[in-house]
Amino acid sequence: MALNKHMHPRNGYKDNPPDFIELSKQYPEFKPYVKYNPNGKAFVNFRIPSVVRILTKCLLHKDFELDVDLPSDRLSPTVPSRLNYILWIEDLLNATSQEFTKQRHIVDIGTGSACIYPLLGMRNNPDWKFTATEIDSLNFKNAVNNIEKNSLKSSIKVLKVDKSATTSLLLHLFQDANDGFDLCMCNPPFFNDSSEIETKIGPIANSSCHANDVESITDGGDLAFAHKLFEESLELKQKVTWYTILMGKKSSFVTFKKQISKYSEILVTTYEFCQGRTIRWGIGWSFCSDMITESKLPRSSLQNATKNSEVVKPITFSLRKTLELNYVYDSLKRELSILGISFMEIENNKNLVILKLQCEKCNWVHIRRRSRKRKLDGVCNGGSVKNLNLIEESPLTKNHSDCTLPNGVASTLLQCEVTILKDFFDHIKLQFKTEIRIQKEVMNTLVVYLKRILLSDIT
Repeated sequence: MALNKHMHPRNGYKDNPPDFIELSKQYPEFKPYVKYNPNGKAFVNFRIPSVVRILTKCLLHKDFELDVDLPSDRLSPTVPSRLNYILWIEDLLNATSQEFTKQRHIVDIGTGSACIYPLLGMRNNPDWKFTATEIDSLNFKNAVNNIEKNSLKSSIKVLKVDKSATTSLLLHLFQDANDGFDLCMCNPPFFNDSSEIETKIGPIANSSCHANDVESITDGGDLAFAHKLFEESLELKQKVTWYTILMGKKSSFVTFKKQISKYSEILVTTYEFCQGRTIRWGIGWSFCSDMITESKLPRSSLQNATKNSEVVKPITFSLRKTLELNYVYDSLKRELSILGISFMEIENNKNLVILKLQCEKCNWVHIRRRSRKRKLDGVCNGGSVKNLNLIEESPLTKNHSDCTLPNGVASTLLQCEVTILKDFFDHIKLQFKTEIRIQKEVMNTLVVYLKRILLSDIT
């Protein structure tokens, strides 16, 4: 699971992978597949075709309250990887302006039997709506059934596409001049023919893939599919704000990105999706650059690590208790003000807050002074200050409390960025990062201090 650390930061499975023991207790049909190694650690053999199908059903029910049927002879999607894509398109739409009353409308090309992208998307964004297309009759029937079972007929519409009547991916959806979508998404078949699958050209997940040919093979593979979608986007242009595609072969991704990046009027962004030992590549493009705040476009942690291996590793901690993001944000602002740390809000939405911090002294090491200030400010519980579990002053913090830094930042002890985010399971995470390596130790002491204060305040 070496790449799980690079999953989308709001993906709840990043720090909380499925607990096979608990799942086996809650879902008897999963119990026979759970085995134990000599150390007593539970595991499952993903090469058994039915394992992925049953695990997907269990996770969708347990974590998202979704009841789905998955045919045994069709692809069973893995939940964490599909959730990565949904969270990425959330980021793209959050970086894109919209009218206040406008409802986000997404089209999913080739939705599959599970209809998993629309179902996951609606669970986290009930104000969205989806139009999904499907060419396979069994997949179409099962997708419609899953939508009806979860009472989402008013939000998700599935269209059966007749390949003999149209070869288009998107054009056939535009029957009216006013038709349009905020985003299109697709996870096309990776391979050109069955021989390509047999020789395992391209990355293959370490699990059994029980996909039908219609789900794994398309003429020309995923690269030809991407070119077809791009050609249609040149005709539709701003009728779709974002065009996105998930690609399974890096060679296809690199070639396609190079080709569409030649168009100066197009804004292109990419993302790397990680789960276990598997990497997939997302690419999005838009003809609506005037509606998009480019600085808000996401980059995966793997992309950042590849771009600069010398970047200071961020520090992250979680508040496991389910809390409102604004509550944690207010608590953090209060602590920063008490410590005399200046901060500027860079972004603030329902799932994400980003702050820039700057301070000149390690005031958090002066415990007595801080305790007196909390009393004066009335931060108390029933007349007595809470047990703050404060850190002791160490030689490190003593040395840094009034230090200066070289290279033109003499008056600034610490400059860092703080991200507060709520993941898909409503857990709050805080991440601290600095681009100045010499400031890492100071940032570490601040994080330890704030973590103890915040954990004390919310318990």
